[in-house]
Amino acid sequence: MNGYIITGSIGSGKSTVADILNTKGYKVIYMDNISKEVFEEKENEIKQIFGTSNRKEIRKIVFEDDKKLKILEKILHSTIINRILRVVKKLEESGELYFIEHPLYFEKKGKLYEMFKDNVICVYADDITRIERIVTRDKVTYLEAENIVKKQLDDYSKIKNSKFVIYNENKEDLFEQIDRILNIIEIEKKYGNSNE
Repeated sequence: MNGYIITGSIGSGKSTVADILNTKGYKVIYMDNISKEVFEEKENEIKQIFGTSNRKEIRKIVFEDDKKLKILEKILHSTIINRILRVVKKLEESGELYFIEHPLYFEKKGKLYEMFKDNVICVYADDITRIERIVTRDKVTYLEAENIVKKQLDDYSKIKNSKFVIYNENKEDLFEQIDRILNIIEIEKKYGNSNE
């Protein structure tokens, strides 16, 4: 595969890393953007089932109720994945290096998981940093942010199963880490992966 997954826990800075890569001219598929598009397309169906199509309200409902989460995933998930796969197919044919920002890569195993399991970049930040970012970004209480963080898959599993890890507690060396990873990827692309 010519593509790499960018993943990590909420508040780790996946989007920041993806945006830097995008600024550097690399193609980035933002899963959240595709999810929003599909959500809007299926808004009427969602409203009929949940009584609302407000994304913030839906997020609260599914966070508190796993059954409702499964219903929402059934409505959205396959369409989102198929849309991403269509873009991936074109990018693979072009041979260019690309990235997919996928917040729940390790949690939602499926086609993308199998395709990219050797090409994963995990963005890591400690819990305190992540909680502070969530409070600032999402305008939630510290306790709400803490509960969101606790509900996620542990970082150790993500790091252990990733090819590269970006430590994003401060932004001072973030660009340097990204450049280092890009250099390795470009070398492997040119000369082949020594681990193969």
